[in-house]
Amino acid sequence: MQKEIYPIAKLADLVLVISKKDAETIKETKKLENIQSVKVDPTNKEVYDPIPLENHLKFNPWEEIVDDQERTQYLIALSNTFPERVLDSIVDSLQKAKNI
Repeated sequence: MQKEIYPIAKLADLVLVISKKDAETIKETKKLENIQSVKVDPTNKEVYDPIPLENHLKFNPWEEIVDDQERTQYLIALSNTFPERVLDSIVDSLQKAKNI
């Protein structure tokens, strides 16, 4: 599962994740259109509904995660905080939101 979500940005204790496939699309096309994202709050163990990535980046001061080691640390922290079924539901919600 860890390979299917991609931590893309952080804001205080919050982490913004997208699907790994969408991360590859962004790298190739440099476009954020139709990319869905989920805000995750590991501190309060909350997972929010998916919304377009552009909305998060436009209205909040998210800091992009560019370091692969830091990205891996976030993946580990998410795995340690949430059961696998919750992380799987994030992947499912991103896919469903994209298909709508």
